[in-house]
Amino acid sequence: MNELEILKNESAEKDRTLMEYKHFIQLEIHQRDRRHAKLNKFEVKKREKKAILDQQINEIEKQNMILHSLEKEMKDLRHKYEVLFSMPIIFHLSPFFTSRRLVKVEITRVSNSSIVTTSCVSSTRRQTSKRIS
Repeated sequence: MNELEILKNESAEKDRTLMEYKHFIQLEIHQRDRRHAKLNKFEVKKREKKAILDQQINEIEKQNMILHSLEKEMKDLRHKYEVLFSMPIIFHLSPFFTSRRLVKVEITRVSNSSIVTTSCVSSTRRQTSKRIS
């Protein structure tokens, strides 16, 4: 009978050790799954921020292209004006851009007798100019 109790005790000890091991494995699996979920959340945030960054970079490039085209247009206008009136002029680009890409340019022409200022409003859709004396 003594030997039977020893075997039962050993079996009970092994069962308890096995249960503790299974419990430990379940805890580790749960922690791993939590880490994976957290990592996935960070990946989603990273992708969202990268998409926003790419969008902002594209917007900057687009506005740079608009700015370069307006600068080229301004240089062309200056050249035409100088050729037309055979005198140097000074450009003043207004400090604002609107959502419609409207730019106001003031051209000042200095001669011996007077100062003439011409304002030009330029946009991608329309071009108007008026002469102010």
